[in-house]
Amino acid sequence: IFMIAFLLSIKDMSSFVMLVPALHEIAIAPNVIEGGLALVVLYVLALSPVLIPIAIRLFFDKRSKDPMAKVYRFTMDHQFQIVGVVATLLAVYLAVTGWQSLV
Repeated sequence: IFMIAFLLSIKDMSSFVMLVPALHEIAIAPNVIEGGLALVVLYVLALSPVLIPIAIRLFFDKRSKDPMAKVYRFTMDHQFQIVGVVATLLAVYLAVTGWQSLV
């Protein structure tokens, strides 16, 4: 099931577009330690939406059904607003870093 979801997400380029600035920041990091730390943060942020629900179901089996259903319903009802907020934050970040590099 997870593989099917992954394959279906490939057609959505917005997730890849949002990773490009992070990969650029890692590539231009001043030293290996900062680049490595940024890579770890990137992996944690990128994998947390997949791994956290699995961990919750694993550790809180029966008690997690209702709260997880509510979270699912909320994210499905507000998915475009969530994507809009994330894209706006990314745009602000890119604008600020772009402006700083020009000045």
